[in-house]
Amino acid sequence: MTLFKPEKPKDLLIHFALIFASFFILLLLFFYGYLPSATNHGETITVPKLEGMSLKEMEDFLDSKNLDYEINDSTYKAGVKPLTVLNQHPAPGSKVKKNRRIYITIASETPPNVKMPKLVDFSLRQAEMTLKGYDLILDSIYYAPSPFPNAVLKQLVKKKEILPGTMIPKGTKITLIVGNGTGNEEMELPNLEGMPLDEALTVLG
Repeated sequence: MTLFKPEKPKDLLIHFALIFASFFILLLLFFYGYLPSATNHGETITVPKLEGMSLKEMEDFLDSKNLDYEINDSTYKAGVKPLTVLNQHPAPGSKVKKNRRIYITIASETPPNVKMPKLVDFSLRQAEMTLKGYDLILDSIYYAPSPFPNAVLKQLVKKKEILPGTMIPKGTKITLIVGNGTGNEEMELPNLEGMPLDEALTVLG
């Protein structure tokens, strides 16, 4: 009595074909059935533009879009309101999945301190460029008698002279007293009309 009957080559091919077909069907079910449902395939959200929003505005906006955020950094930027979004990652217009975290940089609440630069004897243009490099603001310019036109004679903060090297916050407003090029001999008085008394006295120095 024969216990095992060898299969014909044709039967073996049919068996292999059935096994291959079953494996192929399982792959299709995995990649086009289970995997998309597990990863929300095709369900994407367009990243909105957050730059320029306040932190509170951004929080409410992201909640409505099913997105999360994380403050990655904070930095000072002159003229920008504290807690304003400065930049973001991913960039606006990117496609992300629901609940994706957006990394943002915001404007810091407290500006860092910098050393007041020496501006006396600089030209007005040099002084303006130097202040910009230190994130300081040129608030006003007053002219006084001097044989050197547009040369800085004094540097003031809140109507008081400030020495180079003094630590002040970025964004501080600076007033400059600048020569008008008339020379000491003419002794022409600067235009003091509308100027507060203490500031006029400083200009006349």
